[in-house]
Amino acid sequence: GGTFQSNTTVDAGGAIWCAKPNDGITVSIKNANFYSNSATSSTAGVGNGGAILCYTATIEKCAFNGNTASNRGGAVCQWNTGTITITECSFDKNSASIGKILNSNGGTINVTNSTGITMSEVGGSDTSKVTIQ
Repeated sequence: GGTFQSNTTVDAGGAIWCAKPNDGITVSIKNANFYSNSATSSTAGVGNGGAILCYTATIEKCAFNGNTASNRGGAVCQWNTGTITITECSFDKNSASIGKILNSNGGTINVTNSTGITMSEVGGSDTSKVTIQ
């Protein structure tokens, strides 16, 4: 749990940038609030994951409000191969150039029992690997 608020980066993961691809680590985030975090850059292709950039993660019972990314994934950006599972989370007023809320760039994102998200707010090169139930 906990609150991540008003954190900024000029690269990726405004509040959390976790794990590298193929390192075998799955990050677990539960009962956390992500408010007004940002990943911004004037460099093309940089500024991903306003709140979180992860390769493989389980995100449960979290709130994402007002997070921004200048490039991909206003709330959460999945990068490279891996899977992010999102359960019972809420999303409100997140923004990015590509994927207002979520971005899938090589891996899978599964969203279940979450509010404030539709496929129109998902972007990236692998949106076919994103499910919202």
